Amino acid sequence: MAHYDSKVTPKGFIGATDSAVPCAVILQAVRAIDKALDKKWAKIKKEGDEMAMEEERGLMVLLLDGEEAWQSWTASDSLYGAR
Repeated sequence: MAHYDSKVTPKGFIGATDSAVPCAVILQAVRAIDKALDKKWAKIKKEGDEMAMEEERGLMVLLLDGEEAWQSWTASDSLYGAR
């Protein structure tokens, strides 16, 4: 799990240092999985097995924002992107 930040406060806040590496790792993994799925689906299509294609699913990745609290960590002031 990772998040990206667009928060601009407090002054000088740099959200990219908070979770940038995990986001980059997730994106790189998605690229590798995407290539593998493309190959798999091309093989199924070439073999003409349309029923097998109906059972195949893709990959969905959600990158959420708003992990930080605006004022203080409470039940109502945090995890904005996850909501």
